[in-house]
Amino acid sequence: MRPEPAVAPTLADGADRAVAKTTYFYDRWRGFFYGLLEPGWVTFSLLIAIRYFDMPVYLKALLPAATFIGLLLNTFTIAACGRTGKPTSWLISIIMILCALCISGAMIAPTLALFLAFFMAANILFVQNPPLLVQIYSANYRPGERGTKVSTAFILLAMGAICAGWLGGEALDRDITYFPIILAGMAAVCVVSSFIVRRIPSQPLDRKANANPFKSLSVMWKDKLFGWLLLCWMVIGTSNLMTIPLRIEYMADPRYGINATNFEIALVTFIVPMIIRMLSTKVWGFLFDKINFIVWRVCINACFFTGFLIYFNSHSLPLLGLGMAFIGAAMGGGAIGWTLWVTKLAPSSEVSKYMSAHTALTGLRGTLAPFIGYWVLAHLDPHLLSYVCAGGMILASTMFALAWKSPRMRAA
Repeated sequence: MRPEPAVAPTLADGADRAVAKTTYFYDRWRGFFYGLLEPGWVTFSLLIAIRYFDMPVYLKALLPAATFIGLLLNTFTIAACGRTGKPTSWLISIIMILCALCISGAMIAPTLALFLAFFMAANILFVQNPPLLVQIYSANYRPGERGTKVSTAFILLAMGAICAGWLGGEALDRDITYFPIILAGMAAVCVVSSFIVRRIPSQPLDRKANANPFKSLSVMWKDKLFGWLLLCWMVIGTSNLMTIPLRIEYMADPRYGINATNFEIALVTFIVPMIIRMLSTKVWGFLFDKINFIVWRVCINACFFTGFLIYFNSHSLPLLGLGMAFIGAAMGGGAIGWTLWVTKLAPSSEVSKYMSAHTALTGLRGTLAPFIGYWVLAHLDPHLLSYVCAGGMILASTMFALAWKSPRMRAA
């Protein structure tokens, strides 16, 4: 029998079981439908822009950057949402309807400029979700179960992404002009997601804690441990994010000696890592709840390190797939850590504020990283790029280890 929606009470460690059960039910469905959108934001949008609209090189970084431009706006979104007094899940529902409208605009756009404007707007709106979702998780789940429960939603997200990536890659290989069908499907998924997420129990955001977007950012230097860890995440994120569009470029551009088909690119850069992400997520979620956070994060960094070195130093599909498998394993843990790590440090009433500061910095590095990546690729070959990014993971792991002296991190 389907659980009935509930209004979530203000919860401490002893979370209400009925609320947690309802949240878990609907969040799993939300995860699957969000997964159906996943390949569209970068992989398919880049293929459409490059191979249908013939997008020039200097604009290639715009689509990957849209996600992070949106994250930069998270603190302002949280402040605006706090003033509405509406339940968090209601706010997410409205965001998803707006996403559907923007994707519909991209579907019928006759020019590259309009396609980019509508699609980037949809992506910017979509990434206003994370600080709102983490507030729901913090309120509705107990500290010792968040990783395990949220990991299930990520597994279903990966399953949805694999299905969409496979079918979408096949469709674009048959005829690139099929892309409006893919975008229509994305818009429909946004509408369905809106109705699903609205059923998740939630409370309005704390108006006082989230009222000033600039005050929300001040937590970065007021809480020095949090600020140091954000710096660690900057190194990790920049090293990883600058490679994301280049993974597609590396396989698609004939000058690198691979010149793969649309389906091969979707298979290696999206489907393979999503499968491994799906298989590894539950393990990472369990470990997130059971072992020290620093040890947990360093293990993820090691997977990224290995994946970069294999992928950007390979030309055969099996080795490219192996490199992306390591990256997929890192993504499985990285998604959980990125979503939940602030719950290890932040007071329960300020989780969304800490998260918005975290996502704002993610937005900053993510906006710059694709442009940096393309610039670096113009001056370094992909092999040297892999060593730069792998070195970033070593540096970040060392920085995380230095945080071990903090009692808060030893207990995390």
